[in-house]
Amino acid sequence: MMFPNSSFYRAITDEQVCKATGKTWSEWAVLLDAWGARQKRLVSITEHLIEHYRLSQIWAQVIAVAYHWERATDTL
Repeated sequence: MMFPNSSFYRAITDEQVCKATGKTWSEWAVLLDAWGARQKRLVSITEHLIEHYRLSQIWAQVIAVAYHWERATDTL
């Protein structure tokens, strides 16, 4: 399943995300789902992306916010 639904994040293509992070939106969704990100806070998701995937702060935030808006059940 692809994400995000927000028109702002839809403007960021799979190709752009993959070029910057090495993975597409769908691949990030699968990895974050497997990690249990649906129940995590936004800051925890961002930190996880930085620490475990060595993403830059900005790309970690972009992916975390898009994921959180689309799938997370916890609060910010």
